[in-house]
Amino acid sequence: MMRPSASLAMTSLALLAASCAQAKGNIVTGSADDRVINAAAEAACSGQAGGRTLHLPAGTHELRSPLMIPCGLTLVGDGDATVLHPAPGIDAVTFVTTERVQIQNLAITYSRPASRGTAAIKCNIPTGKSQTGLTIRDVTVNNADIGISISNCPFFVVSANRIFSSKTAGISIKNPTNPDVGDGVVENNSIFNFTGITTDQVGISWASGGGLRIMNNKFGALFGGAHFALSEGARTSQIFIQGNSFDTMDGFGVRLERVDGNAILSDVLFNGNVCTSCLVGISIPRDGNGPWVNNIVANGNTFIGKKQPGVRAFAIDSARDVVIAANTMFSNNENSIPVVLGKGVTGAVIGPLLTAGSWRPLDISAVEVTQIQGAGSR
Repeated sequence: MMRPSASLAMTSLALLAASCAQAKGNIVTGSADDRVINAAAEAACSGQAGGRTLHLPAGTHELRSPLMIPCGLTLVGDGDATVLHPAPGIDAVTFVTTERVQIQNLAITYSRPASRGTAAIKCNIPTGKSQTGLTIRDVTVNNADIGISISNCPFFVVSANRIFSSKTAGISIKNPTNPDVGDGVVENNSIFNFTGITTDQVGISWASGGGLRIMNNKFGALFGGAHFALSEGARTSQIFIQGNSFDTMDGFGVRLERVDGNAILSDVLFNGNVCTSCLVGISIPRDGNGPWVNNIVANGNTFIGKKQPGVRAFAIDSARDVVIAANTMFSNNENSIPVVLGKGVTGAVIGPLLTAGSWRPLDISAVEVTQIQGAGSR
């Protein structure tokens, strides 16, 4: 359990004092509402309450309006004992400051599924200042529409969070102001759905947010693990997807698409992941304007297909310089195909591709793909 520093404790006491002022008599419950917390946040940012750290004590804090972070504040709780309880139609925590914000060690729980478009934590910087930073660590989110929404906050770390039963996305990342700027890390999170899979539920939704590292996360019972949509005219690179587990994906583990024919994405690594009970491992569908993803390496992944038709470990139909090597695959359906490469694809399939169960041969219609060590095609 995190122990508050001296300055953090002072802000916590200020919050409790404000809460006491809202209570009857001298009874202090340790809980507060959004008015009290927002006042304490303003005081912390102005230096009136022991520095720019706001400690939320254990208790259930009712939010009828969003908790607004007005400066580069560290918001910290006492783990899952500190619960923000927002109304269904609001974002729980939001900020527009261009200073670095840290949120850690608390829980955000909607009593019933949140309204469409709301987020438990929302960063939305209209000007897209490139110095904006954000760290979200050790937060539990339940029943949000979007667990964490990051828009125009280009440099961020989202680590060791637990995001359960989000209706649209566990983590949404957008950078419409400058789609090529940023470098984000999403690591060691658990993103699970317990409410029944719908076709728009994904673990991570990314729409041109600069480079991104997705590492050592657990995704469970979703339509898709990570969905990438490159914005118009974007030229971005470095998407690293490594060491993750995708468990029960009704649509895909990872899917890459673009909005128009001018966007280019380079340097995609899909290494050391496990995709269990998945329909498709990695998908890059056909693009009418030709190949648009450059330099893909898919190495050392384990794929176990769903027990239904349509299983593909790799379905890549619009890319240049693809290397698929040393992956291990299992299928229970005789119509499953381990690798499908379309006509516009160049690169190599390097075996042996270790397969077990029922598989059809590789489906490679690309004319410039080298096959090594007996990885046959039909």
